[in-house]
Amino acid sequence: MTMSARRTGALALATLIALTAAACDKGSKSGGGGKGMAGASAVAPKGGLKRALSMMPANSEMVIAIDFKQIRSSDLWKKYEGLVMGQVGKGLEEFKTVCGWDPIAKASGALAAGRGKQMDEMTVFVKGFDKTSVLDCIKKAADKSKAENDGRTLNIDGDYVELNKPGGDPIRFIFADDDTILIQRVAGTDAMADKAALQKVLAAKDGEGLMSSATFSSLIDATDTGAALWFVMNGSSSLLAGSGMPFKFVAIFGSARVGGGVDGVLKLRMAEEKDASGVSAMAQMSMGQIEGTPYAEYAKGVKIDSKGKDVNVSFKFTSAQLEAMAAQAAALRGL
Repeated sequence: MTMSARRTGALALATLIALTAAACDKGSKSGGGGKGMAGASAVAPKGGLKRALSMMPANSEMVIAIDFKQIRSSDLWKKYEGLVMGQVGKGLEEFKTVCGWDPIAKASGALAAGRGKQMDEMTVFVKGFDKTSVLDCIKKAADKSKAENDGRTLNIDGDYVELNKPGGDPIRFIFADDDTILIQRVAGTDAMADKAALQKVLAAKDGEGLMSSATFSSLIDATDTGAALWFVMNGSSSLLAGSGMPFKFVAIFGSARVGGGVDGVLKLRMAEEKDASGVSAMAQMSMGQIEGTPYAEYAKGVKIDSKGKDVNVSFKFTSAQLEAMAAQAAALRGL
């Protein structure tokens, strides 16, 4: 990729770099406040989580949220920040040179809903990129493109932004509010949705989309949406195809918080209470078989039980344990 291409790709980096970086770590010392619909203040656009979920497609198989503010304040982030930044590459430095600000430091959170084995359809809110800074950034990138005559064009139409590049799909997004960007991936393609499609998302009425499902709402209510990372997935999601699960469940959901280590919970909601107690008993038996193995130390931080229709797997690992697990996983991949 040429320097010109990287510079004029600043818009794509601005909207997506936070998602890329967050895949490398997660967590915080303290919560983002609230549980269920009352949480997710760092990831939801104006109107809160209930409003955001009303704009997410009703057929979404998974919702996932990442609170970047909590990530940046965590001890783990401070410890591994250099490594994560190294993975991001030169694009970040070039972005900061062109735009004059750091998207990693500015990002507040991201909330995404999608379906398909590789999230082929996806709707994403990225919060924290204020309209004034972003528009200034992409105008600077467009000016460089024009000076270098690389054929790229910029169209700003109210809250809608489109950056066209020769031989590639346009970069498109719309501001859902003054500091939240909405991006949507067109089903079956790598293209971003156009202005009409994005406006249709924003025009959804409260109670539509995912909020039209009472089952989904109940799952959100049982999720710690104030955590640094949380998700809710339909048990029949194509994302789970080929997972080898020996039992069926209604949904899988959970959350994670990070301080010096990681702690959180993973829940399986079964169709019946007896199913939950049965799966819990089998899982506890399997954990007992780990004693005497190199993984026994990690098992001490895992507790499994059931309550009602839910199988609860709580976990807590220190920073040292996480490092050891990562090393063992790397060794296994090398076999």
